[in-house]
Amino acid sequence: MASDGEISCTNDPNFAVIYSFLKVFGKLYSLEVPTIAKLQESIENTQEVSDPLKDLHLRLLRRALKSVQTNRWERSLIKFCHQQSYHQEAWELERFSYKKASTQVKLRILKLLLEYQFTCHTKFKNAVNAISCKELRLDPIGRDRSGCVYWLQVDHEANLCLYKEDQDEETWQMVAR
Repeated sequence: MASDGEISCTNDPNFAVIYSFLKVFGKLYSLEVPTIAKLQESIENTQEVSDPLKDLHLRLLRRALKSVQTNRWERSLIKFCHQQSYHQEAWELERFSYKKASTQVKLRILKLLLEYQFTCHTKFKNAVNAISCKELRLDPIGRDRSGCVYWLQVDHEANLCLYKEDQDEETWQMVAR
């Protein structure tokens, strides 16, 4: 889990975006979608990079950069970040390595890699275009009197996360799990 002073996956909206992407588009990539807890644990882990997380990065990088060697995936990730003008993130990877990078940096990079698939992978983009808008759009489950928006995610093991987004204050927090 995230150390004190560091924002955990659950308080970063990029985590919810990443999980939603994997859940909606994972089949198109033949990806095994992890549980919410497993994904969080692997991203927040600063002792090692789990094989499933490394494999996910490798698959996405190979679509973006074509040639990526398994043993040099972090160098390729740094190159990709520089190409996308994510220089701060690239610098953190160069300085600390992926496993020691902050949770926020890992989430920003993974989200960038996922979003880049719409640009670099024609077959993927065509498959996405064939999906109805209704299936692609994740709608909030409700709003409260203050105008806060609530989002629900449920994984294949029935684990759930309920998030509260205050658009006025620009805050995002998990309110139930």
